[in-house]
Amino acid sequence: MNIDLKHIEKLLEELSVKSMESLDHHGFGVMSEGIEGITQRYLYEKIFKRWERAKSDNATHINLNIHKIDTICRHLGYRNYMAFKLEVEANSLSEELKSCVGTWRSYVRRSTKKGSLYSSPVKIYLDKNTVHFMLRGPQREFYGTVKLKSGCLFLLMESEDGKEFHHVYKLGRMLRADVLQGIFSGVLTANEPIGGRTVLIREKEGDFDRLENEELDIERIKTDDSLIYRRLAQYFEGFNDNNLRIQPVNTFTIDDIGDCD
Repeated sequence: MNIDLKHIEKLLEELSVKSMESLDHHGFGVMSEGIEGITQRYLYEKIFKRWERAKSDNATHINLNIHKIDTICRHLGYRNYMAFKLEVEANSLSEELKSCVGTWRSYVRRSTKKGSLYSSPVKIYLDKNTVHFMLRGPQREFYGTVKLKSGCLFLLMESEDGKEFHHVYKLGRMLRADVLQGIFSGVLTANEPIGGRTVLIREKEGDFDRLENEELDIERIKTDDSLIYRRLAQYFEGFNDNNLRIQPVNTFTIDDIGDCD
C-alpha cells in the first residue's frame, strides 16, 4: 500500500517518543523488541532508510506492507493504520494555515447608515499545534481557534461575557496573504442577528500590544494619503453591500418578510 511520507514521519516520531530511543540502527533494535513480528531490519531498512531516500527524491509516497504497518500502529495505541491516518490528518496544520500567523487589523463597517469603519488589532498565533485568533475590541477581547476547510478560514470568536461572532475568510492555496476578505455573522446587544463583510490586513511591522482601536470616517479616508485607507473607503462605502439585517419580527409568520398580495 502507498503510504504518505508525512504519515511515515509521524509514525517514526511516535515510535521514538514511545521507546525513548533515537531514530538510528540501535534505536530501531530496541523498538522492534516490543513489536511482535516487526524486526529491526524492517524498521530501519524498509521504513526509515526508504523514507529518507524518498524525501531526497521529492517523492510523496512509498509502498509498504499494510499488515506490518497496522501492527506498528496497534503498538502505538491505534486500531490500525487508517485510524492512525485519520488522527494525524485531523491534527495536521497546512502551510497555508500556518502562514496566517502574525499581527493583523480587522475592518468592519458599522451596522448603521453612518459611514464609518471599526478597526481592531488582531493576533493570529500558533500554540500546541492549534492556530488561535485574538481580536482586541474597544470594550472586550474575543478569542477563537482557526480551521482551514474548503479553502476558507473558519472561526468562532467568543468573549468572556458570552458575546460571539462567526467569521469565514477566503484563503485558497495562498501562502503569506496580506489581505483576507471575509464574512461575519453575530448578534447585536438588542438580540438582533446581523452579518456583513469584513477585511483583515496584515501589519507588516506592527506590534500587537501597541496597536489601538480606531473608528475611521469613510468620507475622510477617501482622500487620505494612505492607499490602504482609500481602498478600504472604496470597498466599504455602500451600506447595503456591507451590512445585513433581518426585517423586524412581529408575528413570526410570512407577514414579517413582505406585504405583497
